[in-house]
Amino acid sequence: MFDQLYKAQRARERHLNAPLVDERIRYLSHWAAQESVRSSLRVKAQDLLTTIEYLDVGAASQISEKQIINAANRWARRQPQPPNVIDFHYGKLRFIYHARQWIAFLRRLRLPKVPRPPYAHLLDQFSNYMREERGLSPVTIHKRRQHVTQFVLKSSIVPLVRSLFSTSTRPLLARASRMLTAARQ
Repeated sequence: MFDQLYKAQRARERHLNAPLVDERIRYLSHWAAQESVRSSLRVKAQDLLTTIEYLDVGAASQISEKQIINAANRWARRQPQPPNVIDFHYGKLRFIYHARQWIAFLRRLRLPKVPRPPYAHLLDQFSNYMREERGLSPVTIHKRRQHVTQFVLKSSIVPLVRSLFSTSTRPLLARASRMLTAARQ
């Protein structure tokens, strides 16, 4: 892989002699198969070396988002700093983005546990109603559930939603969900 990306022997050796070479080659090969251009692959390859330098990928079995962000902060504060860089904000974002993608590709990204919203059981009831009483397809149920969730999150009306999910108003909510779906199409 590195012989396709770099003409200089020294650059190829730097990448081949760095840790986790098999994992990096597999990742870059994945992106090459997605038809990434050579310049993008070179940026990814260099960012992987930077990630390895600032984030102990080899030792940890799972890596958290916080560890990636801390490594990006260490990278941005490194000394000596390059003379031509004024702001490391976008560099940090790129570091985080590439590190997160690679760690996730390796299936070693520890995702934070997302708490279940207080109205989740109501969404479950609504999904059961659509599946059992209305006979809707899983895709339709999923989309309608998404629409209701977005509506609740944007409007912050959880108490009203609780009343809408009462058994007497389920058909009304189902109709509203259908109308939302139709309006988006």
